This record gives sequence, structure tokens and C-alpha cells, in this order.
Amino acid sequence: LPGIGKVAEDIAEHPVPSHTLNIFYCLGGLTLLAFLVQCVTGLFLALYYKPTPEAAFASVQMITNEVRFGATIRSLHHWAANLMILLVFLHMLRVYYTGSFKKPRELNWLAGCFLLVLSLGLAFTGYLLPYEQLSYWASVIGAETAGSLPVVG
Repeated sequence: LPGIGKVAEDIAEHPVPSHTLNIFYCLGGLTLLAFLVQCVTGLFLALYYKPTPEAAFASVQMITNEVRFGATIRSLHHWAANLMILLVFLHMLRVYYTGSFKKPRELNWLAGCFLLVLSLGLAFTGYLLPYEQLSYWASVIGAETAGSLPVVG
């Protein structure tokens, strides 16, 4: 890859506006970091999870109690999911507040809205995976909520 050095040099030397040098402009990157933690821990959890109604709860219990570092990986996955949802909301608020969605970035805003809905959907379905009482009733409430929507429901 002979041209990669020039591209990296151009990126490294690009001047960054001084008003963007604060934590609020890092929320998108932090969201990406939380997503990467989700991917890695999710892959580890998927190795032991059994996605059937009969075995789901038992496999989650086994991951938590018997797999080495299973409880830690499951906790990391849980907290990264919560943090990711919070960061997505904060990032979208920052983008809206600073007007960063305006021309010529309208498509970025639409992609961000899609990613917000996708993140919320993934968080909801992930919440249902342990197949315990809390998950069961959450799915009942989710189904009833979706059923109450006009036209779609």
C-alpha cells in the first residue's frame, strides 16, 4: 500500500478548529468505542449462549456462574450497551444543538437517525435474550406498544 503514508500524513497534518477541542466533539468516537466493546464481548458471549426458549436462561446462568470471566464479560457487555445508548443520544443532541445537521450534511443526519433507531432496536432485542420473567414481560409490553401504533399496529 504505497499511498497510505501520504494519506496518513495528510490526516495528521490537517488543522483542527479550536472550538472542536472539547469532550462534546468526542461523543461520536466514544459511541464507536462502546460499539466495538459490544462487538468483542458479544462474540465471546455468543460462544456459550444457546438461543432456544428452553436453553436460553440456563445458558446465561452458565455464562455468569461457570465460564471463566463470564460474569465480567457479561457485565462489560451490559454496561457498554447502556453507555452506547446514552452516548448516541448525547451525540445527536450535540449535533442538533450545534447545527451540524445542516447543509451539506443532511445525509449524515439521516444516517445518524437510522443508527439511533437501530441501536435502540438492538438494545431492546438484547434485553430479551436471557429469556427470564423480566425479558418476557418486556417483550409483551414491546409487542403491545408496537400494536398500538396507528396504521402499522
